[in-house]
Amino acid sequence: HEAKVRRGVAPQKLRKALDKLFPSNGTSENANVRAMVTTAFQALLRGREVCSADGKSFNGELDLARGDIAALLEDRVVFFMRPAKNMRHTKGKTVPIVIGAGGELIDAHAEISEMLRLDPVARSAAADTPMFRRADGGAFTVAQLRDIVKALMRAVGEPEDEFGAHSLRIGGATALFAAGADPVHIKTMGRWSSDCWRLYV
Repeated sequence: HEAKVRRGVAPQKLRKALDKLFPSNGTSENANVRAMVTTAFQALLRGREVCSADGKSFNGELDLARGDIAALLEDRVVFFMRPAKNMRHTKGKTVPIVIGAGGELIDAHAEISEMLRLDPVARSAAADTPMFRRADGGAFTVAQLRDIVKALMRAVGEPEDEFGAHSLRIGGATALFAAGADPVHIKTMGRWSSDCWRLYV
């Protein structure tokens, strides 16, 4: 059967939906969701790159962990992740992701900072703790991220069946393109080895 076409999430609607469903109210649960969603959007992450496969088999060597945050500076956050699907022959988390601070609508740097403040983890446990975690401490799954994106879009009047976990990656790439980013930069940021990103934007 034919795969569903997914729409990208617009930054304006994403911000409005996050503030409506997961407000910055000082809870670690909301902080984790906000940090996860905005990071996936700004870093152009695939669902499986930001979440674990099933939530029960979190693997700190593959899945994003708190210990992967290499730097949280005033102007940027840096973390390392495993190579993209087209580079799996390399081992370990060798791909640096850099997100600048100060986004007007979406600011993953600020959301990660808030998450770490509200939901701290001991350094000794960071490598085995999901970067973004549910209230029970487990990693979010791709299916849960998909449900969150659908709920967010439903909250702002969008047809939820047109959105999924990949909508954050599509929306992030589209926002970069609309802002005038160089195609080479979009391709590099999204870790695309081909020009398939053009299908999104």
